[in-house]
Amino acid sequence: MSISDPKLFLLDEGFRWFGPADSTPLTYIRQAGAAAIFTALHQIPYGEVWPREAIRERKELIEAASLRWAAVESVPVHEDIKTGSGNLTKLFDNYALTLRNLAAEGIRLVIYNFMPVLDWVRTEMRSPLPDGSQCLRFDPVHFAAFEIHALNRPGAAEGCTPEQRELAAAWWKSLDGSARDTFIKSIIDVFPGVKWDLTLDDIRALLARYEQINEARLRANLARFQICTYRLVPNFSFNTSAISLGLTHKFFPTT
Repeated sequence: MSISDPKLFLLDEGFRWFGPADSTPLTYIRQAGAAAIFTALHQIPYGEVWPREAIRERKELIEAASLRWAAVESVPVHEDIKTGSGNLTKLFDNYALTLRNLAAEGIRLVIYNFMPVLDWVRTEMRSPLPDGSQCLRFDPVHFAAFEIHALNRPGAAEGCTPEQRELAAAWWKSLDGSARDTFIKSIIDVFPGVKWDLTLDDIRALLARYEQINEARLRANLARFQICTYRLVPNFSFNTSAISLGLTHKFFPTT
């Protein structure tokens, strides 16, 4: 088998990029040796259609930097779909049209997740590494401080070990008001360069929608989403991996 054989699948070095508001420009990613970009149209509210023009504009921006938009990370699933409420028909139609628009612009891999409220959480957007570079980071102790002392989520303390609770309390106490506000926003905003303007009360209200939703019901809502999406866009196939209740999936077009 030669390297030009179409049956040979080679790995691309890719980077997650959070769009034009990301403080890391595409030129830096190219200089680092990457060839592929994983990105999304974070400026479009959840549940709305991604227009072909907006998809094409982002694709052209990436290609102008000599990179390739390899995957959408991700097309978000609206909270009404996850909770099984609201105008689901419209939301399913919008999601399907977004998939069709992406396919029409040559985007062949679309990722989504079915995690409640905030999906992937980071506790630090700019964690320094020994070589001077920075990365996203999740610290379970810092997240425990967020849930227990900032969000005041019922039952949060019981979900932590005694050591985690002690460390979280000490760390939270060490922060002044400004540092606490910055930390809370880093949790709520989820992505670098993306500002959702949510408050702690907004997060509490979102969590309250899941009080009567157990794992079985969440999985049933996921199954309905998958079935409806497949019926509306039958030339897409699913590749699925499950991470606890955080369900991550990929769509692959079969043509």
